[in-house]
Amino acid sequence: MADDLLSMFATMGTVDHNTLVDQFQQIVPDASREASQFFLEANNWSLQPAIMSYFDNGGQTFNRVPQINPQAELVCDVTIGEGEEIPPHMRFEKTWRLRNNGNEPWPPSTVLHFCQGDVMHAPQFVKVPPLAPGEMCDVSVHLTSPPQVGQYAASWRLAHNEGMQTMFGDEIWVVITVADGGTLPLVQQLTATHFS
Repeated sequence: MADDLLSMFATMGTVDHNTLVDQFQQIVPDASREASQFFLEANNWSLQPAIMSYFDNGGQTFNRVPQINPQAELVCDVTIGEGEEIPPHMRFEKTWRLRNNGNEPWPPSTVLHFCQGDVMHAPQFVKVPPLAPGEMCDVSVHLTSPPQVGQYAASWRLAHNEGMQTMFGDEIWVVITVADGGTLPLVQQLTATHFS
């Protein structure tokens, strides 16, 4: 088989692109015209490297993934304002309100992904609904304050995995102060109380 291919290559010599595509398909009859042209273009219209590349890739072409360019903006912090005092070892929920301020919907694979900072027992990511342009949603992450008194911060960012993982929108932050007399339990109690 290898000798047959070498003898076929030896008898073919042209620079005409249509002829090269025809020759590619003569040697690899299962290859579509589009696949033949793709591998020839990718190999500067050199027939032998194009065919080798075709077989190196399992005899398949790659489908181009359309470019997805979602947009996002932070509307507000719903819970836990920046620098809010929280007692050590306290489990709490940080919620942000986000809006799709772009022209296309967010992909179904959209998540809020931990980027950097103090982990605070957070998951690596949380699922986010695929919002249509103009829609808003609240996204929450369950965290636990560190045992030591001090300031702690972590950033998160939206991401999708359509074709390859891509981050979008600005980083959003949780910034807390861990203090022995933290007021978060009192604030949570007051917000849970309904006055008639």
